[in-house]
Amino acid sequence: MQQKGVSTPAAMDTATARLGMTKAALAAAHADVAAAKARVEVARVNLENCYVRAPFAGRITQKLTDIGEIVFGFTSAGNAGNGGIASIADFSTLQVEADVSESQVAKLALGTPAEIALDAFPDRKYRGKVAEVRPRVDRAKATVTVKVAFVDDPRDVLPDMGAKVTFLARELDEAAQKAAPTPAIQPDAVVDKGETKAVFAVQPDETVRSVAVVTGPSLGNLVSLRQGPPAGTRIVRSPPPNMKDGMRIKEKQ
Repeated sequence: MQQKGVSTPAAMDTATARLGMTKAALAAAHADVAAAKARVEVARVNLENCYVRAPFAGRITQKLTDIGEIVFGFTSAGNAGNGGIASIADFSTLQVEADVSESQVAKLALGTPAEIALDAFPDRKYRGKVAEVRPRVDRAKATVTVKVAFVDDPRDVLPDMGAKVTFLARELDEAAQKAAPTPAIQPDAVVDKGETKAVFAVQPDETVRSVAVVTGPSLGNLVSLRQGPPAGTRIVRSPPPNMKDGMRIKEKQ
């Protein structure tokens, strides 16, 4: 337009200057947008770091830290070095650990059927199977740790519950599963008293009292009881010959 005489050189210079300023402002705006995006990304990362995610689905069984405590990695200032902020358990994969005499381990294999009885629910029986045989022997007890997995739904079962495991020659059918539990005991707990047999039951005051029993056929490494003390009674194993009613005992840890 300047060539045609429509505009003056001064107006041309002013327009050129305004264009340069506009381009500079646009570049600054692009820089501000990039900086804002960077701040948003930093905020997103910080927010993501506020979430605690478990490595598997489960239920929290123990809270190790309280509100306001500082957590450093996997160890917090308020949990005496236990590590983590909570304990979590997968209740769908609960297993029972049983100490099996090393002389009986050869009879077991992965998948061997078993019956699980919990101290908390003595009237229930759970089907199980051998999931793992630890390749190590406890020389102090001459036992091997065997892990038994639940076949039936372990409803109401909690970690660290007391349990007893009976290994079976074959898997229980539906009729046997519904049958009443068969009481059984370690053979070394039975004492011969002439024409009768008895066991020494531990009383609440930590004294012992002999209870007459009638034994039945063997159940694996146990002997069944046709008559005897109720389920859950504490029994003295390998009682000494001089043990008598009323003697006070101390449970071996």
